[in-house]
Amino acid sequence: PGQVVWPAVAVDERPRYRQPMTRLRQVPVIVTIVSQEDIADLRANAQRHHVIQRALVRAAHDAFSQGGVLTCTDLALLFHRSDTRVATLIREYEQETKSVVPRRGNIHDMGRTITHKRTICRLAYLQGKLTPQIARQTFHSPEAVDRYILDFARVYFAIIQRGMTAEETAFAIQRPLYLVEEYSNLIKEFGLEKQRVYDRVGVQIGMDDGRIEPMLPDSPGQNERREQEPITG
Repeated sequence: PGQVVWPAVAVDERPRYRQPMTRLRQVPVIVTIVSQEDIADLRANAQRHHVIQRALVRAAHDAFSQGGVLTCTDLALLFHRSDTRVATLIREYEQETKSVVPRRGNIHDMGRTITHKRTICRLAYLQGKLTPQIARQTFHSPEAVDRYILDFARVYFAIIQRGMTAEETAFAIQRPLYLVEEYSNLIKEFGLEKQRVYDRVGVQIGMDDGRIEPMLPDSPGQNERREQEPITG
């Protein structure tokens, strides 16, 4: 009672350009819509806002633990709320808890949400956590985590060190302008020093042509190990 079977896109199914949902591999997942805890809270006159928010987060984790990822549209249909309302409640939860709720938008890097970028870069640059730890905590693959960390450093190098505009940076590092602007805002928010950025990412800077590339590890511990497989749930 209180549960439903729902088709979710498989965690390891990667999106492709103009690929319809009918072409994506899906897995059946059991999602808890109403729990005994929800009923007890409603009887105690708890705020419905918090009850539905917790239920949305729980459903997202339910699907992910079974190898699937739900979209905000899936959650909106399951809980009879608008897409906008679902996205707002989840975003508020992530901001309050400084965590990431696993859903298709951030697991498959779809859309323009900055939440997971902020979380990943904060864990890397402000807390000094290693890639495998961040990957587990944010439900991302180690490769995706490294990409965010290095893109942050590239934008830092271009805008802070070279004084380039956001438009020039987007052209130089071949990233969308909105993405560069998001990283630029994070750089201002974090207030990091140059050496701290470069020490964390482990980069080799070519001063002649302005390139910034990952440094190959020469000894154990110089760079983070990349042996962990992408997270599949």
